[in-house]
Amino acid sequence: MAVTSQMIVHTPLAGSGLSIPDANKQREFAIWVEAKSVRPLAWTTWMGPGSEVYELNDIEIGQSYNPFVATTLGAEAGASDEQLTFASTALLRAGDQIEIQQYFAGSTTEFDHTKTETATILTIDSALLATVERHENAVADGSYTVHASGSVVTVKGSAVSYNDPFRDGITFRGDSITQHRQIFENGELTYAKSARSTPDFEAPNGHYMKDVMYAKEDLPYKRNWAFINGVKRTGSYLVTPKIPYRMGGAIWMAEQVSTNLQAINGLLNLFDFSDIYEDLATNHKDGPGDTVWMAPRMVTIWSEMLEPYKGMFGPNETKLTRNLASVRSAFGTTDSVMHDNQWPPAKILITSKADWKWGHAQDFDWTYVERTEKELGAFSFSWNMGGEFSMTCNNITHQRLLTGVETRKELYPARSAFL
Repeated sequence: MAVTSQMIVHTPLAGSGLSIPDANKQREFAIWVEAKSVRPLAWTTWMGPGSEVYELNDIEIGQSYNPFVATTLGAEAGASDEQLTFASTALLRAGDQIEIQQYFAGSTTEFDHTKTETATILTIDSALLATVERHENAVADGSYTVHASGSVVTVKGSAVSYNDPFRDGITFRGDSITQHRQIFENGELTYAKSARSTPDFEAPNGHYMKDVMYAKEDLPYKRNWAFINGVKRTGSYLVTPKIPYRMGGAIWMAEQVSTNLQAINGLLNLFDFSDIYEDLATNHKDGPGDTVWMAPRMVTIWSEMLEPYKGMFGPNETKLTRNLASVRSAFGTTDSVMHDNQWPPAKILITSKADWKWGHAQDFDWTYVERTEKELGAFSFSWNMGGEFSMTCNNITHQRLLTGVETRKELYPARSAFL
């Protein structure tokens, strides 16, 4: 007998011939799992706060400057030339002993040291010309080394004649850049007074405390991002729309000195680090940095890249391992390889912990603001969080930033050989 009517309408079934209801309103959770979003503060924690607070929005960072006097040849120095053309003689003086270094053909980085010549300047003849004693008179006229235009000239020594009057001294002054503070704010969380502590399956004690907890995790994470990736921007609250001040992060700081930049523009290899360590040992008083910062993906690539070298120094070697605790070189040791999931994957920074610090504005560390119905004019409750922070680098010329690093893991030999 067919059923023609019913008092109870059953929940519709999901699909033809199936018996799984798709609109059942009863929820029966075995467990509610808390959020697992990853918000590490690795860079912020590693830097550590400084002891000072930032009182002004323009924070000036300076570094003294005492470079070696150098110029280049403005024209070829021939086999018989004793009056040489320079790009400038402004910082050259009679009595300076110079070294002339010539690049290999087609190179702008590698010198042909077999053609390096020393000479002494006898007279400064003009803004571009000077007379020199080639090869310190050890080579006959007509047999002098020929140097191409653009060869590098560096002052190495000083030799003046008896009874000569004092020469003019050369002095240098440092340079500075400005940094800004940046205000971070979560945004006001507003709750009806009666709903503030109303429980549900996700928040048994109400969502207020859970939302506050999330905000306290999220805002420092956003600050950590700015400490790494921020680009300095001078703001203005007098224009429409208003322009907020932004601080420069670690990447921006390192980019302010052109000699800090090392363009890889391709696959990373171990010898990139060897070259940088040599450069720092040669040109910076503090030598190579003690820490390398990179994205988690680059930690994987670097570890796999170094896999073939594991154990190459003998069975007791522990410094160069698969997880790469440290790398030793002839010029120093990089003790830490650090990563942060907000670090730009194609960039790697070689630095030192002592070079960095961060801090907050005067009286404006993380601040919590609560408003009740009296302030809101409604039966509501609200909470907000904010702070004003900045960071500084006190050794800008010590940074080495590798850029354009290939991030596709399958292109590296350590992995591509097995794919």
